[in-house]
Parts: sequence; structure tokens; C-alpha cells
Amino acid sequence: MSKVNIYLVEDNFLHREFIEQSIITSAEKLDIRYRMHTTFDIANFINQIDTHVIMDNDIYFLDIDLNETLSGIDIAEKIRKKKPPMLYLLHHFSSR
Repeated sequence: MSKVNIYLVEDNFLHREFIEQSIITSAEKLDIRYRMHTTFDIANFINQIDTHVIMDNDIYFLDIDLNETLSGIDIAEKIRKKKPPMLYLLHHFSSR
């Protein structure tokens, strides 16, 4: 079985660290061979999507509310044009 590429696009440092550690812990518990790609430069990631080769087993964790020109939904749509289907998982937290 080939390695799974896991991409994490999150602009909040604390959220990114938590999600990354959760993914790593889960992948190791399940004995999944993976390569983690945590994105710190979101603008660069957006620019590379058009030339990036997307594999069938790639997994993307995209923050919906990025402080960038594109949202996570916009990025997902660009990825989906190259390799459908796409599964959207949403979580909303409010301190109210």
C-alpha cells in the first residue's frame, strides 16, 4: 500500500497544531503509512494547486474560514475539479 498524502491547511496556529497531532496519532494507531503536509504558507499552497498532482488517496483538511483571498471551500472546489469526489466535514465553534 502506498503512502497517503495528508494535507492540512489551517491559518490558526493553535488549531493547526491540535489537528496535526490528532491526525498523526490516529494514523499511527491505525498503522497508516502517511506523509503529512502541513501548510504554513497558504497563499503559496493556493498558487500550487493548479500544477500539483493529486492522487486518489490524498486527504485534505481545509479550514473553511481562511484569512486569505480564497476560503477553504474555494480551495476544495479547485481540488475537486481535478479529482472528484470531495467529502466536506464541517465544525463550527462559538463562544456565545
